[in-house]
Amino acid sequence: MYEGRLAGVRALDADALSAPSGDVWDTCRHWPLAAVVLHVNREVIHHGAETALLRDLYAASFADQSRRGSNGRMKVRS
Repeated sequence: MYEGRLAGVRALDADALSAPSGDVWDTCRHWPLAAVVLHVNREVIHHGAETALLRDLYAASFADQSRRGSNGRMKVRS
């Protein structure tokens, strides 16, 4: 998926990147295509980071069972 998108963006010349994006997204139709590409990149990074954070938090929640009380919750340090 990434390779196809990257190839498509690389195939765009300066005129295509500066032209209005048109039917890409209704809310962005007046933006230059370069701005849409940048926005999509930011969104992919943002949501990828959220997914990685949730994955890491989920993995960490099971990493150290010895720190859990009898109710399964983490013990609070005093």
